[in-house]
Amino acid sequence: MDNLAKVLKLNAAERRHLYLLAHMREPVETGQTWCVVSPIIKRIMNDLSPHLTYVLNLHWDVLAFNQPADEYFHFSQVKGEQRNFLWLLFTNDYYRELLCHWNRDAYRLLASFRRDYALVAEDGYIQNLVNKLLKTSPDFYDMWHKHEIYETCNRVR
Repeated sequence: MDNLAKVLKLNAAERRHLYLLAHMREPVETGQTWCVVSPIIKRIMNDLSPHLTYVLNLHWDVLAFNQPADEYFHFSQVKGEQRNFLWLLFTNDYYRELLCHWNRDAYRLLASFRRDYALVAEDGYIQNLVNKLLKTSPDFYDMWHKHEIYETCNRVR
């Protein structure tokens, strides 16, 4: 597997993803898609004002957000089922306009999502989300088929 990674000139994130897809390692635990946002996390989020703060699960569902995030993203105006960051990014013109460099940023965000997707790829919900996005968004379709993987984001988004 390492030789394949070298020939393909994969970076560290791509190499880990290849191993995960090939089931060459035992995962410590499967990814959890459910989450209860505790009161302490909600308090920390509120204390981080005026910074936009929100919590996503591995599906990229928006589970919680502070007031500045709501004022910017209008999360409270989106029905719970559609309050998925990836869905909003690729299907809602308002979210497209929020990003000055939408193509570049959407591409990077999708590459980050793919890393999380690998942890729960067998999950029917996430498969349904990806299939709906493939049918709904030509941009998602094009970007998804490039198979890019990015490291965990270590900067403020």
